[in-house]
Amino acid sequence: IFNASINQNNFLGTGKRVSLGISTGSVVTRYSFSYLNPYFTLDGISLGFGLTYTEVDAAEANIGKYSSEVTAGSVSFGLPINEFDRARFGISLADTKILTSAETPLEYLLFLEETGDEFTTLTVAGGLTHDTRDKGLFATRGVRQNLNGEVAGGELEYYKINYRHLQYFPLARVLTLKLKA
Repeated sequence: IFNASINQNNFLGTGKRVSLGISTGSVVTRYSFSYLNPYFTLDGISLGFGLTYTEVDAAEANIGKYSSEVTAGSVSFGLPINEFDRARFGISLADTKILTSAETPLEYLLFLEETGDEFTTLTVAGGLTHDTRDKGLFATRGVRQNLNGEVAGGELEYYKINYRHLQYFPLARVLTLKLKA
């Protein structure tokens, strides 16, 4: 098992965020690169993109005798609405290949017979964030709410909706209660 990543939030003093990651193991191998310019425009619109390559050996995890390879790229935009609210929009394209063996479970083979063993998926995502925390790290008061949605189309279709709520209450000078939902 080998994991290494470099995350620079102020790459070469430009204010841009650059990340590079490598993770190898018996089950998952992943290579990733991402870039974010938080101030792409003077109005605070952000622009980012990412590239990933992931291999999964499901047999090593005792899930089933198959493996997968996923190559993906994405572009995202962030738009400040006001001091506390921000909207995000993104689009990604992923190519997934499923590799089977003679020991692949019948249910998996039937699914792949119906859908094919290679999928190209286009995903459109959006989200809203409301953040009134007093600090980004070690907050002592305030709320952070995220509502995110995702719709994927192509050979496989799905949708996802996710809501996350964090609330901070100061109990004493050095003690804060954090509630998550």
